[in-house]
Amino acid sequence: MNRSQLSGVAYTIFGAGLVVDGAVDLRGSLDILSALTALFGVGILIVGVVSVVGADTPLGERVGIGERPTWVIVLLALAGTLLLAGGVLRLLVVV
Repeated sequence: MNRSQLSGVAYTIFGAGLVVDGAVDLRGSLDILSALTALFGVGILIVGVVSVVGADTPLGERVGIGERPTWVIVLLALAGTLLLAGGVLRLLVVV
């Protein structure tokens, strides 16, 4: 796995965390901020997955995020993990 794909994995984790957080918020009440959080999370998740899979354009160029510095990758992965863990904990407490 190269650094570009590792960046894509970090963005995928972060996007999944945003989707879970927005979905848990939407369970309580329907507000615009929660819907936007979930919507932007889906967008980030899609871009992250495309970056990991490595979709090529018809001209042979790669479409994706590109490589990021190590500290950015670590912070994105940590933030995504914390968002996912927080969403799971909120689901366990609410149910």
